[in-house]
Amino acid sequence: MSKQRTGSDRYLVAAGGNTGTGVIATPIALNASGYDRVLFSIARGAEVGGTKGTFAASVYESSATGGSYALRSGSLGTSGTAFENTVLLIEINVAGATPFLKLYGTATTSGTGAIPIVAQAQLYRGSRLLPPSPDIAVISA
Repeated sequence: MSKQRTGSDRYLVAAGGNTGTGVIATPIALNASGYDRVLFSIARGAEVGGTKGTFAASVYESSATGGSYALRSGSLGTSGTAFENTVLLIEINVAGATPFLKLYGTATTSGTGAIPIVAQAQLYRGSRLLPPSPDIAVISA
């Protein structure tokens, strides 16, 4: 399904770093209020040193920036050992009651292994394909 992109799209850095085993970086809270969807693009580079590992990312949501964050159902993405230099995509709709989102990422490597990771969030309004119009009654008739 194609989505219309508008001038109101926002691109934000969600996380970044070079990770061994553990969390990739402190997640940044994203305020997705007023947006319909979010696309997280997580770029995984070539792993260096140690035994090859896996990388997993997931989205957590909350009703407030400083609130309690819970795992968003259906938002888990995993990149196995054979998937170096790839992009992992997680796209979700924004729930009106929980518009604050955090992207968490963890890696499993051994020894001196490290996986370079960078993530970006694109917030957009995919469901509003027609611009607001005073003649909406005519359009829908």
